[in-house]
Amino acid sequence: MGVLLGKALKAAREARGLRQKDLAQEIGVSSAAVGQWENGKTEPSTEHLIRVCDLLNINLAAATGGMVKLQNIGPPDKPEDSVSIVQDRRPDFRHIEDELLLLGGYDPKIRGDVKDVPVLGVAAGGNDADFYMNGEIIDYVRRPLGVSRMKDVYAIYVVGSSMSPRYEEGEVVYVSPRRPPQIGDYVIIELKPDADDAPTRAFLKRLSRRAGSKIFCEQFNPPRSIEIDAMTVKSLHRVIPWTELLGV
Repeated sequence: MGVLLGKALKAAREARGLRQKDLAQEIGVSSAAVGQWENGKTEPSTEHLIRVCDLLNINLAAATGGMVKLQNIGPPDKPEDSVSIVQDRRPDFRHIEDELLLLGGYDPKIRGDVKDVPVLGVAAGGNDADFYMNGEIIDYVRRPLGVSRMKDVYAIYVVGSSMSPRYEEGEVVYVSPRRPPQIGDYVIIELKPDADDAPTRAFLKRLSRRAGSKIFCEQFNPPRSIEIDAMTVKSLHRVIPWTELLGV
């Protein structure tokens, strides 16, 4: 997705007459970061991508598919123009809503593109945890198109670098407690507290396999496999991937 997304963002930025420096200042990142997004070397975080598309007035799903529809560009007699970067080959994820409806996680009344997704408070962990969760809401972030009708979605700010370069410290990840995680999914694992009302140890990892009462996960930095006793797990929630967040 990186190369297609980068080309789309560059086309939209140039059509608006903006420099990389201009966009970077609005987003609060460096010009080099914008350059890396546009050449496909890195991808913006979810929060940054939502902000970029808002500023450039382009559709999130179209941008990630390499197809940019620019609103109100051009002469008055042609208020809309389209910059087609590549043929749109986005997969169909409409079945997800049907599955969520069966799971009780789909609510047609919930609106997208509003800041109503709660960010749960986390604190840096020690050697035996990525972070600690206190269960408190510390912020709200924008609801992406792909989860516009999904109930119980929450977000956390990534702490630590154990999953770098996939997830960087400070990045926002969206999490669903409704859709059961599958092998290969990224997950938030929250362990049972040592005492009532105590902060709980938690991890952001990639689910690699299950065996009996054991859950096996992997991290990237440094690379290693982690074994967790399922009896100690309070919750195991799926991190929502880019394609579903953006509704493509």
